[in-house]
Amino acid sequence: MMMRDSVHARALQRAAEVLGGKDELRKFLGATTPELDEWMTGVATPPTDVFLRVVDVITAAGSDPLEVSKTPRPSLKPSVFAQERALAIRRTLNAHRAADRSASAKRRSALEFLQARFEPREGVQMVDAALDAAIGASGATMGNVQLREPDGLHIVAQHGFRQPFLDYFACVNDAHCACGLAMARGQRIVVPDVAADPLFAGTPSGEVILTAGALAVQSTPLLSGDGELIGVLSTHYPAPHEVTAREHDVLDHIARRTAFWLDGGRL
Repeated sequence: MMMRDSVHARALQRAAEVLGGKDELRKFLGATTPELDEWMTGVATPPTDVFLRVVDVITAAGSDPLEVSKTPRPSLKPSVFAQERALAIRRTLNAHRAADRSASAKRRSALEFLQARFEPREGVQMVDAALDAAIGASGATMGNVQLREPDGLHIVAQHGFRQPFLDYFACVNDAHCACGLAMARGQRIVVPDVAADPLFAGTPSGEVILTAGALAVQSTPLLSGDGELIGVLSTHYPAPHEVTAREHDVLDHIARRTAFWLDGGRL
């Protein structure tokens, strides 16, 4: 049987490596041997729910693949490859940097985003869909996606912000704000009350965020399968807001899918 190279086939092959072999993958997916053979050789495309489980295995980044929602990430070490990848993604999305979409634009639900499939040429649509899904799923009114370049984080998609905010956060390269701290630590940062939190209270960044009408914020890192930081997904709220356990879980799934597609499905 001739093998056809595809994102889905490569993902299945990588998942088999993570789980310890093809037979373990078959059991994990509840598939028959003929089905798995066709999916792994690219002859057939796996169902959406199967592919989502495969991506979860890959993005578990070395943890138990059945426990991916709370997986801690290792400390991040920038590499030349990571920088080149970020620059390539940046070039693809450059025309859409800080593009403010109409408030009446149709938002994709989290489920729609998680079930969607994107090709490399659809990077802009994917990032916009990810941001829409995160805003809708967490009850936020504003948000942005930043990608990492050698000099820091740069906004490539945003909703709800005006120019003063975009200018101030045009390049974030330290931990003076939630997204910068998420970049430095490689983990989600939640600020339930911007006005009262030490990270922002009495600081220029806090003033800019409050002036923009964002009274709470969460920033989730976008991490490749090997733990390299690709970017940060942030949602902002018009009132103090505690992120619920359900919102944490949905944001984790959206972030993993976003990082997977930004990484081009490279395994």
